[in-house]
Amino acid sequence: MKGLPKPGMLYTKGSRYTVDADKIQMVAACSKYMNLANAAGMCLFGLFIGATRVPLFEWLNAATGRQTTPEEYMEIGGRIQTLRQAFNVKHGVEPRDNFAAARALGKPPQKEGANRGRSVDIEAFASGYWEQFGWDGATGKPTTETLDKLGIK
Repeated sequence: MKGLPKPGMLYTKGSRYTVDADKIQMVAACSKYMNLANAAGMCLFGLFIGATRVPLFEWLNAATGRQTTPEEYMEIGGRIQTLRQAFNVKHGVEPRDNFAAARALGKPPQKEGANRGRSVDIEAFASGYWEQFGWDGATGKPTTETLDKLGIK
């Protein structure tokens, strides 16, 4: 898809724990894609065979008779995610309180095993992820500008 970073040739186990702009952009794109697939009633197990083998955008165009671009579909997925986030915030869920357990993030890092010494900087990841959606990077709350742009009141 246009605008998304290309996956690197080598992907070491240690690199999955580093935070960088490309990885944050890919995680946000995956979230948008999954929101769209869920909204379309797609089967998660079917999606495991890969996005290139499941032409979701083409199938949605065939079903609706529209000629929506993949970028427009991804914007729809982002709108769904923003609506979900706004709903949670409205009902008292603080985004910063909604992270995985510290143990799952490697805090403290394990002393032995395949993930020894590794941890995930979830705060840096979350901030970048939130900014990909136009939300406040410090709080995770959708900004007024983003809500207005998407027509969410």
